[in-house]
Parts: sequence; structure tokens; C-alpha cells
Amino acid sequence: TPRKRRSHAVRLASGRTASMFDTISGRLSFGGKALDDRLSFVVIADGSRDTGDIPGGQSIVATDRFYVNPATGGAALAAGVTPLRIERSRAQQRLQTISIGGLALGKDFRSWGIKTDITYDFGFIQLSYLGSYRKADNTGVDFGVFGGQGYPITTLAQDFKQVSHELRAAFGTGQPLHGQVGVYYFDEDVNTMVQRGGSFGAVFSPGAIAGEFIRRTPTGSGSKAVFGTLIYDITPDLHLTGGIRYTKDRKARSGTGSGVYTSAAAIPAGTPNCTGLRCLRQSDEQRAEFEKTTWRVGVHWDSPIGL
Repeated sequence: TPRKRRSHAVRLASGRTASMFDTISGRLSFGGKALDDRLSFVVIADGSRDTGDIPGGQSIVATDRFYVNPATGGAALAAGVTPLRIERSRAQQRLQTISIGGLALGKDFRSWGIKTDITYDFGFIQLSYLGSYRKADNTGVDFGVFGGQGYPITTLAQDFKQVSHELRAAFGTGQPLHGQVGVYYFDEDVNTMVQRGGSFGAVFSPGAIAGEFIRRTPTGSGSKAVFGTLIYDITPDLHLTGGIRYTKDRKARSGTGSGVYTSAAAIPAGTPNCTGLRCLRQSDEQRAEFEKTTWRVGVHWDSPIGL
């Protein structure tokens, strides 16, 4: 099922129009049964792409397009006073008036994934597999406003990957004693690269960092588990249940932050880890693992009135 969606355009001061987002997406699903209905399966795949001239869902249209304020020659608003609306045409309301230094803003977010559920009935046992995979990439040039001026300060590059697998074996279907056992695996990785640049001399004090900031933050997480459940039907409506699960999780993060100075004279004396005008400002290396065994025992009753 394909789908496309486009936002209203914003008119830039140069006369060019900019779109907040331009999205196209699609989804495909199919399934069925085979081998005398012993095999059943469902597969679902999807993908999307979101592009636009304005990243992050931000708006570069200033409030002076709609309301009287000091930028339009009016007085500053007092607390609790309703602002006076300026009547403008729709095209004028969408006019972007903040200077962004002439650099092109933009974003490009792409994502796709697939998941499946497959079961095969061997008669004495039913084997099921559930799996999924997702990949996403995100790039863009963002902006900020410093010292009353707009600067295209941020370049973003990000990639994301996630995969999971689960295998289950059910037994005893239709018998008083029945249950299932299974294993589970999950892995996720995210890598982010952010570069920030611009002339910040009017904002930061003399000698402070200027120019470019870089931060890379690869992170990851994972999980492995084994589990099992047993159910004994004392009567058709009364059941004794028991289950156990062992899980081991991991979390990891590795990040660095660097700064680029405008000149050697701007680097404070004694600043360590410098190569030329680039200095390592911080390093973040963390990793943790957790493991736990959980269990439960219970009795449940199927009420004839559905409670």
C-alpha cells in the first residue's frame, strides 16, 4: 500500500519555496498456509522516506509574520496581554525572514523493515519462528539562532539497525499437560555523528570555542533469553501454571566530543589532547550487563461469564 504526503511550502526571502516534509511510504503484507495446512506464515515489509528543506519539524517562519512585536515596530508585549494579529496574505505569512547564512537546510530520513511469523505443525510439536529486521538512516542540516542571527549550525548523520529472533516449540496441544519452551535474541546499534559550525564570535566571549563541534555517539544494546512454561488442566476451566525465564541484557555507549578553535591563540593554555586546532573535550565509554532469572507459579480459573 503506497502513500505519499507533502506539506505546505514556506516561501524563503530569496523567493524559493521550502517544504517542511515530503514523505513517501509503502507497506506490503502477505501470508497463507501450505503443506496440508501444516505450515502457516505471515510476512510484513514496509519502507518510508521523509525529505524536506526544513529539518526536525522546525519552522523558520518568525512570529512577526502573524503578530505585532518589536521586530515589526510594535511595543514589547506585557504579561497577560493578547498579541495583536497582523492581517497578511497566506503567501506573506509563509515568508521566512530569518537569515540562515545562505546555506541550504535539509533532511533525508530513510527507513525500512521486515518481520515474519512462521509456524510448522509436526503433530506432536508446533515450531514457531518470529523475526524482524529494521534499518534506518538519517541525515540533515539544521539551524539555530544565536545573538539574534540565524546560523546553519548542525550537520547530522545517523544510522540505526535492529534485529530480533525468537524460536518457540509448543507441545501437548489438546492434552491436560501442555506448554512451550523457547529462546530469544535481540540486538540494536545506533551511531550518531553531529557537526556544529558557524561564526560564534558575537555570542561567546573572546577566547572561547568557535567554529565546529563534533560528537560521535555509537550506542548498542542486546538481550538473550531462554524460557519455558507448563500448564496442567485440572479441569477444563481450572489450570495450574508455572514458568521460568533467564535473561541477560547488555548496554554500551562510546562517545567523544571535540572542538575546533579559531586559532592557536584562542586555545586556553594547558588544554590537553589537541591536534592542531582540534581538541578532544570529552570521552564517554560505558558498558553494563544485567542478568536475572524470573519465575511464576499460579492457578487460574476460566469464569463461565467471561471474567
